Amino acid sequence: MIEINKYKEKTGAKVIMTVHDYHIVSASNSLSYYENAEKKFFKEPPSFKVLLTKKLDRRSYVYGLARLVQWYPYYSVLNLQKTFDHFMCPSEFIYKQVVKRFDPSIVSIVHNPTSATISSCQLDNDNDNDNVVITFAGRLSKDKGIYDFIKSMADSKLVSPKNITINIIGKGPYFNDLEKLVDILKAQNITIVLHGLQKFEIVKSIFENSTYVLLPSLCYENAPLTLIEGVFAGCKILTMNYGGMAEIANKLDDSILMDDFSSTSIQMVLGKLNTNKEKQATLNDFYLDYSNDSYISKVEKLFHN
Repeated sequence: MIEINKYKEKTGAKVIMTVHDYHIVSASNSLSYYENAEKKFFKEPPSFKVLLTKKLDRRSYVYGLARLVQWYPYYSVLNLQKTFDHFMCPSEFIYKQVVKRFDPSIVSIVHNPTSATISSCQLDNDNDNDNVVITFAGRLSKDKGIYDFIKSMADSKLVSPKNITINIIGKGPYFNDLEKLVDILKAQNITIVLHGLQKFEIVKSIFENSTYVLLPSLCYENAPLTLIEGVFAGCKILTMNYGGMAEIANKLDDSILMDDFSSTSIQMVLGKLNTNKEKQATLNDFYLDYSNDSYISKVEKLFHN
């Protein structure tokens, strides 16, 4: 930031920061903490006192304290955030957190763009078809929630009334654990397909042949690109009822939102899954928010103001 400030003084440049997580407002960059190994979320950007008393890192209190010791002098004493002239928030959810710490006049909502376009290759609407295809794409880590979601389906022992295929694209520490659940879920009419890492073209094709894009993240998330790209491929959304995930899902008509991974939630999901596609008019409205053209237009206005 020192070098950026020097460059600003020399050139008069305007510095705009995209707020990808909550680091600018909190030492807990996911606005989360742990109680008895259970992950919980702060409802508001926490004060220094609150941060000091909470376990911010899964590993131990000491790791979280080290994060706080680094964050507090930088942003509350040295005010390094003054380097930035404007903050771009990819979601309304994170915008509401940032304006609690900064003047709203220097904060704007500018959705992250994607180069994808609304797919012309979509599944036919066939209400008699009982095959539901769900796709997750991302790192197979704890925070993304994919293992917890699949494990909860297995633990529920509920048999799906429809034939469900769940594509899991990506690698990570939970790959082998997920592999162990494949045979268990077959008895529940649920087929798990572990694809590993794949090229973008293959991922796009899998999404285009899916009915839902899945993101069961244990974090608030911000503006997860996997949901946006899934929708652009014609998918409906299956995700969590909080943070940036819920915000994106609520822009569509047929999203399924989970509060948790309880047996009740799993039963709700199995009952609501269907093979209908999102309405084209809804997809077109969604595209206006997340297209490259929209992003470029909004950024140009910020630089010229």
